[in-house]
Amino acid sequence: MNDAPQSPPRHRWQTFKLSTLLLAIGVISVGLGYPHIRHYVQFRRFQSFAGKDLAQLSDDQRSTLQSITQELIFDENTNFRKNYFLGNVTNLGPNRTLLLQGHTYYCTDVDCMVYPYLFNGSGNLVTSTPFSLGYEVTLDGVNIVPDSPFSNIAVFAFDTCPMIHLDSTLVRKQYYGVIADEIVLLRLEDHAGQMVPNVDFRPVGPEPIQRTPEQWLSGLRDSNPM
Repeated sequence: MNDAPQSPPRHRWQTFKLSTLLLAIGVISVGLGYPHIRHYVQFRRFQSFAGKDLAQLSDDQRSTLQSITQELIFDENTNFRKNYFLGNVTNLGPNRTLLLQGHTYYCTDVDCMVYPYLFNGSGNLVTSTPFSLGYEVTLDGVNIVPDSPFSNIAVFAFDTCPMIHLDSTLVRKQYYGVIADEIVLLRLEDHAGQMVPNVDFRPVGPEPIQRTPEQWLSGLRDSNPM
């Protein structure tokens, strides 16, 4: 005969409710945390392509990168653009990862657009404003400048070529920098490497950073040229 004391029904019911509540809390916590965990994992996979020659990726690698990019950016149009550059950028501050995309077709009767996506260390976008490289030009390639005179910023060179008008004074190389989480135009050059002004009827580059007269004067006195 079993004389072991039995748990009162009320106690067993309370234990069941507590277990169910804890299980529900666990399920909800996992459900809420899953998007963040997936985003973190996808961004780390995205960063694994940084510094690689994207033109040399296999079809499977290119498809994987495109799928991850679309998920991080939430823009289905990324499938119709070419990835020109993906790399880590450090500007004497927090790490940043930059992706530069452009069109895969010749830009006739339209501006040649660049789509920059600058991510912070958590994989969140901090800059994603497209800008023009010029009217009826093609983008031949993008390279990071290894010996930049500005040691505290990353500088990129865009090689462009006019589609129709082969005037020697037209822009052939454009230099941009990443400054305070903004993409800024630094210099334009012709085919001979001479500086040319940004005076086309459709100026190239992002919109200039807005500053007050006092901020401009302060910048002129700053020892940092940027």
